[in-house]
Amino acid sequence: MVWVYLSRLSGYNTIVKRIITHKFINLSAVFFIIVLSCAVLLLYNANNQPLSTSASATASQPLSTADPAPRVGIQIGHLDVDKLPGELSKLWWNFGAQVGNYTEIATVTKIAELAKQYLNDKGVMVDLLPATIPEGYEADCFVSIHADGNDYDYVSGYKVASSVFDTSSRSTKLAELIETAYQTSTKMDQDKNITTDMTEYYAFNFIKYQHAISASTPGVIIEVGYITNATDRKTIIKQPSLSARGISDGVLAFLDDQN
Repeated sequence: MVWVYLSRLSGYNTIVKRIITHKFINLSAVFFIIVLSCAVLLLYNANNQPLSTSASATASQPLSTADPAPRVGIQIGHLDVDKLPGELSKLWWNFGAQVGNYTEIATVTKIAELAKQYLNDKGVMVDLLPATIPEGYEADCFVSIHADGNDYDYVSGYKVASSVFDTSSRSTKLAELIETAYQTSTKMDQDKNITTDMTEYYAFNFIKYQHAISASTPGVIIEVGYITNATDRKTIIKQPSLSARGISDGVLAFLDDQN
């Protein structure tokens, strides 16, 4: 291998050939060839030293090709409504449903925090968002969590609605998967009364408002149950982990479906 290395050095070959083809080879020429060969040999050894164990291990490891972690936006309904921008000033005093000491904000905050924890454990990045949505917010999906209220305390059930403004055509699928997972986890009844306040929720309406999710971000809104109903409260307030699990399981099913 050394002689192959030497033969590739054009300068070395030229010098040796001129000395050998000379009419006579004196002692000085021989000495010069020996010195030059030793120098080239040292250069060869220096350039072909094996890597250290640690360096070899690092070099042998392939570069990571893993996809970036999915991102999900979870909005806590009515949180900090008094800080909404002027374009949404009509909502400044809408603090959500309340009965006795139970408030919608406190109820959905607990559920949202638990859902975030469950999704984080599965490697999903979660942005917990207040009432104000960053302009043109983008994520793999967006879920706004609310709790319902009614003057008639017998009204109960959860409901999920998808954005009518979604240009990705994926919001309906997201709603279906969350709806199924939520029922499986909570065993609650479903309220079929879907309103335009849900399907045209301000956080979906990027056409009218700057502080809304982007056109391509699938978005849904879920009313986890009625805090005005004693049966619903047993789940959404006394066992918020069931609601959180249902929402997060639906989101995970959606993310899997997109891959």
